[in-house]
Amino acid sequence: SLWAAHKAVVRGTLIEQATRLKKQKLKELEHHITCLKIASAQHKIDPSLDKLAQIQTHQRAIKTFMAKDSKKALLWTKQLFYDKSNKADSLLARKLRQKT
Repeated sequence: SLWAAHKAVVRGTLIEQATRLKKQKLKELEHHITCLKIASAQHKIDPSLDKLAQIQTHQRAIKTFMAKDSKKALLWTKQLFYDKSNKADSLLARKLRQKT
C-alpha cells in the first residue's frame, strides 16, 4: 500500500539523519581528543598558561560530551525498565538471574 511505502521511506530518511549526526558527534569528539593529546605534549615541552587553558578547554568539551551521552543512555535505560516493569520478560529474568 501507499502508506507502507511512505513509512519505509520516512524510516530510511530518519535512520540516515541519525547516522549522519552520530558520525558528526564522534568526529567532533575525536577532534577534541587529538587536540588534547597535542596540547598536552606541547605543554610538557614548554609549559605556559595558554596551553594549560587550551588543555582545560578540550577536557571540558570531552567531559560535556560524555555527560550528555551518559545522560541519554541513563534515560533510555530507565524508560526500558519502566516499560518492562510489570511484565515477565527476558530483561527482568536476566537481571534476576545475575543477582542470584
